[in-house]
Amino acid sequence: MATSPLSAISRNPDPKAAVQEVARALAPADPGLVVFFVSSKRDHEPIAGLLQEALGVPCIGCTTAGEISSAGGGFSHGSLVALALPKRMIKRAAFAMQTGITANPDAVDTAVAQLGKELGVDFQTADCSRYLGLVLIDGMSGTEETVMRHLGRSAFNQIFVGASAGDDLTFKRTTVSLGGKTASDAVALAVIELEGPFKIVKTQSFRDTGKKLVATRATERERIIHEFDGKPAARAYAEATGVPVDKLAEEAFLRHPVGLMVDGEPYVRSPQQVLPDGSIKFYSEIKAGGTMSVLEAGDILADTRRAFDAAKAELGGASGMLIFNCILRYLDIEGRKLVGEVGQVYAGAPSVGFNTYGEAYLGHINQTCTAVLLR
Repeated sequence: MATSPLSAISRNPDPKAAVQEVARALAPADPGLVVFFVSSKRDHEPIAGLLQEALGVPCIGCTTAGEISSAGGGFSHGSLVALALPKRMIKRAAFAMQTGITANPDAVDTAVAQLGKELGVDFQTADCSRYLGLVLIDGMSGTEETVMRHLGRSAFNQIFVGASAGDDLTFKRTTVSLGGKTASDAVALAVIELEGPFKIVKTQSFRDTGKKLVATRATERERIIHEFDGKPAARAYAEATGVPVDKLAEEAFLRHPVGLMVDGEPYVRSPQQVLPDGSIKFYSEIKAGGTMSVLEAGDILADTRRAFDAAKAELGGASGMLIFNCILRYLDIEGRKLVGEVGQVYAGAPSVGFNTYGEAYLGHINQTCTAVLLR
């Protein structure tokens, strides 16, 4: 019987056969919890149900824009990946999934209240440092900022880390699941009291250029910046990056996103497209009046290795990892021909993760890897 987390992967196109393969690989861990991610090219709903039935323990997961696992050697596509946390690692845990978040964002508060009641914890006042909070959000409803704001309000002392579900860059439909049930326009939450310590890693390979842009006019809910510094957003951004407006998407977006700087650390907001009126649509919300730093890309492989090595050293080693890697970050890694090398960093311990439509950590961010390392 394994005493550490186990990772599994199946590339079998048949849902039942894929689940059976993964369940057999995870069984020696004596699972108490399973985290899984599945390509949107596969049928998430039957896989979620079959996995729950086969393992008989809480299973939480979502669709992806590419998968990550140590069992698969790093990055993969079109697969089902899963990580089993042994029962011996978990003191107790609570889970909740809420749907219809767009119309009823207060459902997030209801979910937090449910979690707190099950655990007997007041997330507003208690010391929550020993609890790991996981959050998976539908990646197409645009509710990430709303979900994270409600979590920050109703679970003030509990940090949640996770990401937005993907659909392999088709941008049509994403789903999250818990306990065999799947849904869109939904959020799945878990709060886990672990027997051992854990460490949250946030790494993005960007530095502050010193150039600032102030969002002087914005439609926040739509993630559109109409003006930076009183100028059409695309023109101001082009001037700050030194890239012509008609070349921004191909030459500036991945290499020069903007960031909200907090204690010298960037929380990245990535541009998505230049709109016909010269506005810029982003993948994350920027508040009107917010000051953004123009960022410059660095050595993504060295920065990733450094972040994971430092976390492992601080933790005293890692027995398992959950990894949330932005799809934009993956495209940058792919463009630099570093998929194998970065994938090996992510496979440096039993691990599972996915390429996301944004990362959740103290808010909704982009072009970042957020990870949980377990000892």
